[in-house]
Amino acid sequence: MCDEATRLAKIGRQEYDLIRLHDAPNSDEQTKFECDLELARFQVIRSQIALKNVYNEEFVTPAKLRYLRDDLEAAEEHLKKLLELSH
Repeated sequence: MCDEATRLAKIGRQEYDLIRLHDAPNSDEQTKFECDLELARFQVIRSQIALKNVYNEEFVTPAKLRYLRDDLEAAEEHLKKLLELSH
């Protein structure tokens, strides 16, 4: 869990930097797209970690499990669309 917390903290810092780069006045469309792609990858990673960790909880409601699965599915779908656009 400590490794995951460290990983999530690192992802958070990287996301912050990507958002700043994306929103910078001198960012071109290619840079913005690359930032969006990286942010989508991070969202998938965070969703995977959340879904994995929910199984360690003592009591998990079906609604929470469904929400996390839907969140992961949406993140993966968004990443897939961005990857298709990049080719």
